[in-house]
Amino acid sequence: MTKQYNTSTGIVTEALANYRFNIQLENGAIVQAYLGGKLKLHHIQVRIGDRVEFVVDTIGKNNRICKRF
Repeated sequence: MTKQYNTSTGIVTEALANYRFNIQLENGAIVQAYLGGKLKLHHIQVRIGDRVEFVVDTIGKNNRICKRF
């Protein structure tokens, strides 16, 4: 059985310390997300203005970036 994750997309507006980013959603809200493990492992660079897909955490505010478009 595979896990189903809630994903959302947005545009990176600010780069913070420790691989954290502020992401602006389509509705104008700003959320914070960190870079996922595979993106760190393969040195994928995420810059301001990039469109990203991230997994939404329902419990806390630890959203994880899983894809860069």
